[in-house]
Amino acid sequence: MSRKTIQLVRDLLPASPDPKIERASVDEFYLDLSTQVYRTLVERFPDITSDNISTQRLPLPAVQNPLNWQTDKVMNPPEWGDHGESPDWDDVALSVGADIVRNIREHIKQRLRLTTSAGVSHNKLLAKVASRMKKPAGQTVIRTKSIGSVLSALKATSLPGLGRQLGQKAVQGLGSDNIFDLLQVPLATMGVRVSIDLSTPIFIPAMDCIIYSFDYFNSL
Repeated sequence: MSRKTIQLVRDLLPASPDPKIERASVDEFYLDLSTQVYRTLVERFPDITSDNISTQRLPLPAVQNPLNWQTDKVMNPPEWGDHGESPDWDDVALSVGADIVRNIREHIKQRLRLTTSAGVSHNKLLAKVASRMKKPAGQTVIRTKSIGSVLSALKATSLPGLGRQLGQKAVQGLGSDNIFDLLQVPLATMGVRVSIDLSTPIFIPAMDCIIYSFDYFNSL
C-alpha cells in the first residue's frame, strides 16, 4: 500500500484522535473506525448519551427499514430473506462505518485511479473475510446476526492466520477442517493435540474470533 494511499486516508478522517491504520500487506490495510462511528452516532442520535437511557438496553434506533446500504453486498441470515429484520444499533453502527469506507474508496478511485475492495464488520478477521466477497471493486458488510451463517460456510483453513502451515497442522491434528468441529475442542486440548503454542500471535486472534462469533450466533 503506497504512502499516498495511507496519507489520503488520514486526510479524509479527523486528525484527532490519530486514525488507527494497520498495514496487512503491501496492498492491504485494516482501519479501525470505532471513534469516527461513535461520533457520528452521537451526532445523529444525541439521546443515546442521556443519563435517562438505560445502559443495559437502548431502545431500537429510529431509522428507515431497510437501511440504505447503497451498492454494498450485505450478508443477512438466510431466514431473513431479502429485507431482513428491523435494524438494531449494531446495524446502524455498521452502516455508518460502511458509509465512511465507501467515501474513502471513492476518493482513492478519483484521486489515485485505483480500484479497491473492502469488508466492513466488527473485527479484523470478519472484515478480511468480507473483503474477499466482492472483488475487485466492491464492498461487503457482515452484519452481527449473520456471523454464524457466514463462517459456517467456510473452511477453518480459509480464515486469515490459519491458511498455511499453522492451519494445516491444526486440521491434521484434529481431523477436520470444519469450523463447527474445531469449536468443540477446548483451546487447551487443541494445544496438546496439535502441539501449538497457544500464545502464537496469529493463532489466538483467529480462534478467539471464531469462538466469539459462534457463541454470539448460538445465543440468539
